[in-house]
Amino acid sequence: AEAELEADIDRSFAFFNGDRAHMPTGLKPRDATLWPAADVESPPLMAAIPQSAQDYYIKLFKKTGFRPSLNWYRNMANIPTQAPWLDGAKILPPSKFLAGENDPVLGFVPGAFDNMEDSFADLHGKVLIPDTDHWVVEQQPALVAREIISFVSAV
Repeated sequence: AEAELEADIDRSFAFFNGDRAHMPTGLKPRDATLWPAADVESPPLMAAIPQSAQDYYIKLFKKTGFRPSLNWYRNMANIPTQAPWLDGAKILPPSKFLAGENDPVLGFVPGAFDNMEDSFADLHGKVLIPDTDHWVVEQQPALVAREIISFVSAV
């Protein structure tokens, strides 16, 4: 994945932040690449991401590459042995969890959303925001603001 992501960082971010209505759909074969073939046009930028933000992300990742970000995911399975003091630990401050209903990250740890109460000492709710993926603040700013105000008013 790293080599493909870094081979064309502009194209990678075009698909990360592209308008989902213009994305290829359907399951891919196991040996498929991350992005469609080079002759498939990149999707337009989603309305929630300004071009200035897209340019900023691209500039940063051209400096750092994807390795630092990917290493977190590559090492997730090692957390229990590398940080055993976290076993059974809970997030202590009052919290509310917001996620886009279509966020692929929710699938990284199966059951994590359903069992989130196990990870928080004072969870004041969890919300799946409709018609949203990973970019909840950018895609649904008014709804996110209402959820934050509601949460802060309650604690």
